[in-house]
Amino acid sequence: MYTPFLMQQNSQIDKGRLQVNVVSNIRNRPVANARISISYTGDPESIIEEVRTDSSGQSPVVELSTPPLDYSMEPGQYQPYSEYNLRIEAEDFAPVNISGTELLPEVKAVQPVRMESREPENTIKANILAIMSFTLNRVYTEWYRNTHKFGVIKRLF
Repeated sequence: MYTPFLMQQNSQIDKGRLQVNVVSNIRNRPVANARISISYTGDPESIIEEVRTDSSGQSPVVELSTPPLDYSMEPGQYQPYSEYNLRIEAEDFAPVNISGTELLPEVKAVQPVRMESREPENTIKANILAIMSFTLNRVYTEWYRNTHKFGVIKRLF
């Protein structure tokens, strides 16, 4: 069983890098200006870093503490990676919590995030009504076209 990094009383601390890529669940569009709060898994209430995504939905690369690289070179009692919690929030999207994002020393970890859109209820109703209207209109015009009542007009052109 590994000893978690926070419980390891070791003065040697390396750094790993983390980047978060945030997209919408609708057409994988990037989510700009999403706020990403990073905390240790063992202490989720203490935010150690907070960043925002750019127009491409990518956060800046953040350097975070990891166990020494030596821990990952051979089996031992210490956990060779750090674990972090992420909370991602953006306007018009449901918040996303990720627990246990793993980070190794001297490595860039990329955490993908898909956010669920929270469109206003009236927007959803309007979209449903538009789809129904289009469908019914299509069925109606196809039915009349197939009844041959417009045959006279068709012969003129």
